[in-house]
Amino acid sequence: MAEEQRKRAAFLATPVGSATAAKKAGHRFFEVQLQVGGHEGTAGFGSTTSRRSASSSAATLEEIEKLGWHLEHASYFFMITRESSTDHFMATGQSTAITGVTVGVYLFRNTNVGSSGE
Repeated sequence: MAEEQRKRAAFLATPVGSATAAKKAGHRFFEVQLQVGGHEGTAGFGSTTSRRSASSSAATLEEIEKLGWHLEHASYFFMITRESSTDHFMATGQSTAITGVTVGVYLFRNTNVGSSGE
C-alpha cells in the first residue's frame, strides 16, 4: 500500500501527472514549466568557454494534449543560475561567463470545459 502511494505521488509530481490531476479537478487552465535548454559558461585564466544543450519538450506536451488539454500559449525565458568572471590576461578589463537554463512556459486550456465553466 505504501509503495503504491509512493508511486502515485511520484506520478503526480511529473508534468503529465499534474495535468491529469488538474483535469480530474475540472480546472479550465493548466500551466507547466519545462527546461528546454541550458548554457554553461566558465571563466578562468583570462578566457571564457561555453557549452550549450537543448532538449525537446514535444513528447511531454503531446502526452498532456492526449489528456484533453489544448496548448494555448508558449513562451520562453532564460534564467541565470551562475555568473563568473576573469581578468583579461595581459590587458585591462574582464570577461564574464554566464550559466543558466532556458525554460518553456506552456499554458493549456481544458477542451472539455465550456466558457461558462461547465
